[in-house]
Amino acid sequence: MNEELNNIRLKFNCPTDWNEMTNTTGGRHCNSCNKTVYDFTDARP
Repeated sequence: MNEELNNIRLKFNCPTDWNEMTNTTGGRHCNSCNKTVYDFTDARP
């Protein structure tokens, strides 16, 4: 199966700048949201 995902929208807005988040395995941890955030900007299938 070869499908592309385009124009993904999240159901929440995080006010914290990516560079201010703590590095974690595979992403960054946001203290404001208390969630691990992943950047898929350059992800390739």
